[in-house]
Amino acid sequence: MPAAKPPEFRRRALDLVAAGEPVARVAKDFGVSESCLRRWMETDAIDSGRAEGLTSAEKRELSCDAATGSWRPRSRSSNARVRTSPGRTSSQNDVPVCPGVGRAGVPGLGDVPGVEGELSPA
Repeated sequence: MPAAKPPEFRRRALDLVAAGEPVARVAKDFGVSESCLRRWMETDAIDSGRAEGLTSAEKRELSCDAATGSWRPRSRSSNARVRTSPGRTSSQNDVPVCPGVGRAGVPGLGDVPGVEGELSPA
């Protein structure tokens, strides 16, 4: 995976596209793929309120720290990946699974009184 680009780098590319430069040319000049630049454009639109969706800050807040199994913002330097349940299709993976938390990534599910072991699938 390529290294993350600094925010100033991304901002310069986004400014050129906003000024009317073709996405393909800007992507080539900056050494990134068109799809990468388009993701930056989408993220910028959401973060600035021009489009609906989870902002970058909200995504960080909701991310799972797979190293510790806790639900908290990951540090920017973390390389931990959020996993989905093995053996399920993407449509069944509404909530990411995080090691050390209950079934389907629900924190504290194992602490429910009267619930023992795995729950049967719904």
